[in-house]
This record gives sequence, structure tokens and C-alpha cells, in this order.
Amino acid sequence: MHLNKDDIRKFYRIWFGILEYTNQKYNVASKLKLLGATKPINPNDVVPVRNALWEHDNIIDEYINTNPNNLDEDEIRILSSWKTRISGTFLILKHLKNDSVFMHAEKGGKAYGVIGISEPIAEMFHPSHLPLLVETALIPFKDKIIYDSLLMPYNMHIGSNMRRDLNGEYKALKERYGIIRTL
Repeated sequence: MHLNKDDIRKFYRIWFGILEYTNQKYNVASKLKLLGATKPINPNDVVPVRNALWEHDNIIDEYINTNPNNLDEDEIRILSSWKTRISGTFLILKHLKNDSVFMHAEKGGKAYGVIGISEPIAEMFHPSHLPLLVETALIPFKDKIIYDSLLMPYNMHIGSNMRRDLNGEYKALKERYGIIRTL
């Protein structure tokens, strides 16, 4: 599952706007232009800007207060909800019918049902490549959980013993908390 066309446009309007604002404020990648970009953007160029955004919680409120891109009320509500993001390292454990299960890699982490932005996560990462360790931020989008458009996989293989342990941990988390599908 992934966002519909209108929500995809809305997400990228908000996302590119806040990234552009962050980049201008902290001058992270001076040559990077996201709004109105005419050619594909290298995700590795965006990561430092994304990291600066998530390191400075106040930037979202500053952006909303100045509202340089004239976000409407719904867009402001969505952006404001991103302050409840969960950043870090996650294991993509499995793909379900409507979402993919991300387990926070930190001790005491939980399992989250995450959908894709413009394509299902299952189309990005074949089930035979799971579990997969990735760096990202999970963010709310309306009544769903998406990621911040940057899934940075680690180049490592997870063996069968670890896979078995992860499946046991997933089952325990699922029984205790369920799969969390809203933030």
C-alpha cells in the first residue's frame, strides 16, 4: 500500500518545503535545490539536510510560523505532527497486505505498520531480502505511518539464527503491543 496521488503531491510539497527551509537556515548543502527541481535528486545529497531537520525540533515551528510556501491548514497539521516522529535504525521484518512491519532496533522498540509514499515498500525490497536493517524516520501522515522518503539500508546479511530470534521478538511485540499503525 502507498499514498494516493493527491497525498503524494501533498507529502512532497510539505517535505521539500521544510527541507529547503532547513537547508537555507543551516546551509548544509548549498547547491541542493529541492523545490522546482527538474532532474532527479540524489538521496545521499538530501540525507545531511534531513539529519539537520531532525536534530533541530524547533525548525518545524519556525517554518510553520513563517509559512514561506503558503501551506494550507491540512498541510500545517501534517507537518506539525512530524514532531512525533520516531527516528533511528529499524528492521524491515515482513510485508503484510496493507503495510510493511518495521521494528525499532533499539531495546524496547516496537513494531510499526508502515506504508510506502509513491510505491509499496514491498516493491522496493523483495521479501527474500528481509529482514533488512535501515536508517530512517517514521512520520505520521494523516492516519497512517510513512517514512521520511529516505530509507538508507545497511549492507549486512542477517543469518538464520538471528532471523529466528527476530521472528520470536516480533511475535512477542505483536502480542504485547500489536502492530502500531498510527503515531
